[in-house]
Amino acid sequence: MLVMSHAANATGRPRAPYLLQIVKTSARGVVRSLHDRRDGGVGGRPGAGQRTALAGSAGVGEFDVVVSSGTLRSSAPDAVRFPHRWTAEGVTVQAPFTGAHLLHLAAAGCVLNDVYREAETLGVPVDGVRVIATGAFDTGTWQSTGIEYAVEIDSSASADRIDELCTVVDSVAEIPKAIRAGAPVHRVSHRKDRDG
Repeated sequence: MLVMSHAANATGRPRAPYLLQIVKTSARGVVRSLHDRRDGGVGGRPGAGQRTALAGSAGVGEFDVVVSSGTLRSSAPDAVRFPHRWTAEGVTVQAPFTGAHLLHLAAAGCVLNDVYREAETLGVPVDGVRVIATGAFDTGTWQSTGIEYAVEIDSSASADRIDELCTVVDSVAEIPKAIRAGAPVHRVSHRKDRDG
């Protein structure tokens, strides 16, 4: 079981508890489990211990990626920073440069962006987002066995509003939808001069 404590904002007022949404994407569809961590648990903000717990709960960890923004941005030295449409500080990405990690990163990045987009539409305040995505591959065929992702949102909104936001994001996030649907991938010849 993953537990995270309440956090306080800059004024010292308690925030709504962090919520964790684990969604398994596979050929058979989507299974969602929402955990409300009002029971306290580990002190402080989510960190490496919770990331390890997530990987353990998913039964996978070799291909983890983390994208984060706002108050949940990573300060790790290996985190890569990118400009971001929705946040002035940009986003941080923690992922090795392998095809497997990049596949998971595409899903995680899309979910993070869509949390901001849909939160704006729903009027849900969002101060920070962290998305952790992981999955495995059949080493005989290198076919993905599915992707699981977890969303952490730092917000003063109620648990019900965060749940609504996560549900909307899961239904509209374009890259997870594309991965669920599958797509043909073909090599094409490279030409230096496409007009000639």
